[in-house]
Amino acid sequence: MFTHVTAIEPDQDMARLLPKNGRLTKRIERAEDAVIAEASADVVVCGSAFHWMNAKVVSRLVRTWLKLNGFFFVFGIPSTPDSVHIVPDRAHDPIREETPKWEAYKSEPVMNWIPYLERLKNTEEFEVVEGWQGEIVVRWTPLEMAGYFVSLSFAGIYARSQSETRDYLGMLRERIAHAVGTERIEARITLEGAIAHNRSLQGD
Repeated sequence: MFTHVTAIEPDQDMARLLPKNGRLTKRIERAEDAVIAEASADVVVCGSAFHWMNAKVVSRLVRTWLKLNGFFFVFGIPSTPDSVHIVPDRAHDPIREETPKWEAYKSEPVMNWIPYLERLKNTEEFEVVEGWQGEIVVRWTPLEMAGYFVSLSFAGIYARSQSETRDYLGMLRERIAHAVGTERIEARITLEGAIAHNRSLQGD
């Protein structure tokens, strides 16, 4: 258990979703602009955001923030077609029908996905970078499944371009519910990432 956590989040609305906790400090800023005391962190974690960052700049900063034996952990859901497996398969039909509409709203980091392991290694800021993989299994209601997909950056932008996001979300929920009836939805979500060990700063 950590005695203190500093959460760095550039989006004010996202930061509001963070729970209140006496050990948590929220900072509304980009990681590239953050000023953290040198050798003060046991671990730095970046969840589902490393592809949006300047990896070289952030990794160089993280290297200074970490204690000698600290590590940097980046992870997320890869932007690949097989990253989310849904049962029953017919629950995915409304998503497949909508996906072509989202394509034009995908940004470069999403279109040209670089795995986090490769992205972190390419910074050359750490002596040791190891790959990591995980999987989570969740049971969704139609609304939760619709919410997951609309939360993707490109789908969310498309939704806002068409109408109110809640209207698009409601439409998608209804189509998923119609596809599955009363059957529960199970999703297996692949996670990928990397763990980097801090290199000695002596002689830099």
